[in-house]
This record gives sequence, structure tokens and C-alpha cells, in this order.
Amino acid sequence: MDLRRYYRLEAENEALKKEKQELEEKLKSEQKRLREVCGAWRRLAQQQPPKAEFVEQGYRETADSGYHFKVYLVKDIPLDLDIEGVMKALKEDYAPLFHPYRVFVARTDSRRGCWLVEVRKDIYFDMQYDPDFHLIY
Repeated sequence: MDLRRYYRLEAENEALKKEKQELEEKLKSEQKRLREVCGAWRRLAQQQPPKAEFVEQGYRETADSGYHFKVYLVKDIPLDLDIEGVMKALKEDYAPLFHPYRVFVARTDSRRGCWLVEVRKDIYFDMQYDPDFHLIY
């Protein structure tokens, strides 16, 4: 085989590999966009406001503060949607439902087939018991 022909074919092969990689990246980007659009259209077609099913709530204290948390099941967001799309949907569609709480954790629950979303609001209570403190009535 001619050496010039070999190098030409090698260069063409590299160019084709690069073009293939670029096309794959465009395809992934387009798939992501279409998932987001389909989810938005599905919610519009159902003409339903976003719903979140309440699961649990509680209070947690950290070293310097505390917070009230609530956990919701969100079934309207597809499980195969990437996390950026999920966070965008939570911010645009669900933030009014959660206000004044902020989304802190979003994770999938494969057993229930939906997203679990934990929202939090900073709040602090001094829960330390002081036996020397007596109330006089």
C-alpha cells in the first residue's frame, strides 16, 4: 500500500470519528431537549396543575441552626429526565406549591416509581432543657 494513501485514509478516518462524536453529542442534546418539551406538553395536555403528594415532615437541628423539612412524592416528572430538567421543572412548576420552603433534595424512588423531593425552611428552636429554670405562676 502506498504510504501517502495510508496517511490520507488515516486522516479521513480521524475526521469521520470526530464528525461521529459531534453528531452523537448533538443527538444527546436533542434527546434531552425533547424530553423536557414532552414533559411540559404532557402536563399542559392533561390540563392539571402540578401535584405533589405529602409523605412526611420533621425538624432537624444542626450545630448552629435547625430546619423544618417536608418530603413529597412528585409523579408528574418522568424518571428518565436528566437532573437539570428535573430541577428546572421543580423550580418552574412546583416552587409555588413549596413556598416558603426551598427544594433541598431531589432523588428517584424506584419502588414508588417517582421523584422524592425534600424541601426545607430554616427555623431554630432552643430545645435544651435547663433544670434550674423554673416558671412561677
